[in-house]
Amino acid sequence: MRGAHGFAGEVGHLPVHLEGPRCACGARGCLELYAGDGCAPCGRARRHGRR
Repeated sequence: MRGAHGFAGEVGHLPVHLEGPRCACGARGCLELYAGDGCAPCGRARRHGRR
């Protein structure tokens, strides 16, 4: 899949909670905040040996 300028959208920046926390991209509630490498639940799971 390619966008108009050779790039496609990044799935991690799809909004899943419009009132959610602010993402590094500037939007709110991006999927990356809830399921990406930097998400809080993921970090807790890694610290406890789960992934």
